[in-house]
Amino acid sequence: MKRILTAIAALAVVAGSALPSFAGMIDDIRSRGVVRIGVSLGGEPIGFR
Repeated sequence: MKRILTAIAALAVVAGSALPSFAGMIDDIRSRGVVRIGVSLGGEPIGFR
């Protein structure tokens, strides 16, 4: 039980530290007014593997 609580606490710390970085990216997207999406055309589709 103690292991599970330790794992949950570690996940909470990691998730909490990742949120500010996502907020910065959203602010950048809003300031540009455009969502840019990149697609790699170099490899074969996953269905062909």
